[in-house]
Amino acid sequence: MSVEDIYFTPNKTLKVKNKIFDLSEPLVMSIVNLTNDSFYANSRKSGDSEILLAVENALNSGAKIIDIGAYSTRPDADIVDKNTELSKIRNATEIIIKNFPDCVLSIDTFRSEVANIALNEGAGLINDVSGLSEKEEMLKVLKTWQCPYILMHIKSGIHDIKNEFVYENLYTEMVNYFSEKINILKKSGVNDIILDLGYGFSKNTEQNHYLLRNNQTFNIFQYPILAGISRKSMWHKPLNSGPENVLHATSIGHYQALMGNNKFLRVHDVKEAMDIIHLLKL
Repeated sequence: MSVEDIYFTPNKTLKVKNKIFDLSEPLVMSIVNLTNDSFYANSRKSGDSEILLAVENALNSGAKIIDIGAYSTRPDADIVDKNTELSKIRNATEIIIKNFPDCVLSIDTFRSEVANIALNEGAGLINDVSGLSEKEEMLKVLKTWQCPYILMHIKSGIHDIKNEFVYENLYTEMVNYFSEKINILKKSGVNDIILDLGYGFSKNTEQNHYLLRNNQTFNIFQYPILAGISRKSMWHKPLNSGPENVLHATSIGHYQALMGNNKFLRVHDVKEAMDIIHLLKL
């Protein structure tokens, strides 16, 4: 494998609705959780004013994309029924677009109906943690709206998303997974794909850190990579702490991801992520 294979990604830009993002510089995606049981308490937002304040602060701090979700995937989180998720996503999308019409919204959902309605309300891309669990329905939505799609790696279905699994060869299995899913997406006319290695999903701490150390090898697919490592258990478990105390560790991980040419950081702390990007340009 050559240096070019590892570090070169031809996706210099990403089109989201009427915006063209220059990917020569990494972009920050800010997490706004609409649930009351997300693993990091400070990310939970309820009520219109609280949601809007979080979005305003994130945009002012340098976030280019706001990622909203209403289905917690933390261990032992309650199952959220479709109507509840749909109601929260629709309301948040409406008020955010109304108050911040230039805001680019990512919708964190595996449900095609939620994705379709949010896109109709003005969202710009879909962040699917299930890796196309609703394959046929989601592909129809993506084809209709011609929006970017974040493809995350998981070992099994959405109901096993929090479980740890044994891999014969983690890297090989992930390469096969992404190859298969990318092929399905491209055949359905979806070309704007972002890869998420799925840190914390069906992987243990050792596996998560192995992936982070070797994240640049997934540039072989020549699609931009998103790092979703903010305040996760891969940091606070080894430190015998909690998500509220591992911003420093997360920052080290963001540095590792950026050195591997990851193009997106999905974060709870926008300013700190922007500071790392700024320092790496010096």
